[in-house]
Amino acid sequence: MYAKLVSSNKDVWKSPFFLISLLTPVVMGIALGLAIKSSEGLYWDWSFSKASIELFWDYMKIPIAISSLSIPLASWAIANHRSAQLINTINAQEEKRMHDLFYSHQEHFQKTFGRILKTHKWVYIEEDDLCLIHSQVYDYNIIGTKNCISPNTDILNLIEVYCNNINENLQEFYVQFKSKNTDDNDEFHYNLIYNLLVYLREVLTPIVSSVATKPLSEDASLHELLSAPIELSGLYLRVSTDEHKLDNFSSVDRDTVNAVGHIIIKYLGQPQASSINISTVEGLATISTLKREGVI
Repeated sequence: MYAKLVSSNKDVWKSPFFLISLLTPVVMGIALGLAIKSSEGLYWDWSFSKASIELFWDYMKIPIAISSLSIPLASWAIANHRSAQLINTINAQEEKRMHDLFYSHQEHFQKTFGRILKTHKWVYIEEDDLCLIHSQVYDYNIIGTKNCISPNTDILNLIEVYCNNINENLQEFYVQFKSKNTDDNDEFHYNLIYNLLVYLREVLTPIVSSVATKPLSEDASLHELLSAPIELSGLYLRVSTDEHKLDNFSSVDRDTVNAVGHIIIKYLGQPQASSINISTVEGLATISTLKREGVI
C-alpha cells in the first residue's frame, strides 16, 4: 500500500502521496475560507484598502495557515519519494549482486561436479543436468529475496530420507536373497529381483521432481538404478553445509550396492549390470518357469 502511494518508480508529480500532501491542505483551507465567507456574510472588496486587508486577515488567517501546510507536507512527500527511490536502487543493486554471485557459484558447481562425473564415471547424473540441479538445490527462483546462496534444506532432507530407505531396502534384499537356496526357489528370487528394480525406479520419483535429475524409463538398467543412490549420496555430501547433519548422514553403502549387483548378475547369468532390466528379468523368469514345467 505504501509503495503504491509513494510510487517510487514514477515521477514525483505522478505520486499519489505527493499530490495528496500538496492539495489536501489547500483544498481544506479554501473550503474553510468559503464557509467563513458564507456564514459571516462577507463579500469581496477589490479596493485593497488597509481596513479590507485587516478584515481579510482577521477572518482568513486560519484557512491560510491550513493551506500553508501544503509546503512542508509536500516537501516531506518528496523526501519520502527520494528515500523510496534510493531503497529501490539499493535493492536492485543487491539483487544484481546476488544473481552475479549465483551464476559464479553455478559455474564453479558445474566445473567441480563435471570433473567428479568424469573421474567417478557417474551414469545417472549427467553433465547437462548440473545447471538445472544447481538452480533447484540453491533456490534460483527466490535468490532475490533469499539474499544468500545456500542449499534448500527440504531437498537435502528428501535426499537424506531417500538414502536411508535405499540402505534399508538393499540390506533387506540381500538378506532375503541369501535366505533361500538359489537352486530350488527360482520364482522367489525372480520376484525379489523384479520388485527391487521396480522399487529403485519408483523411489526416485520425488527426487526427480525436486532435484531435477532425469527420470528413468520403465526399462532402466540395473546399472543405472544402483548408480543413482550412490551419486545422489555423493551430491548430498558435497552440497550440505550443516556439519551436524553431515555427521549423522548415512551415505549409501557402496559395498552393499556392489554386493547386491554382484549376486543379481551372477544369479541371472548376465555379463554386466547394464544388460539387466525389468524386461530381462521377466524373460528369464518365463524361461525358468517353462523349464521347470518341462515345456522346454
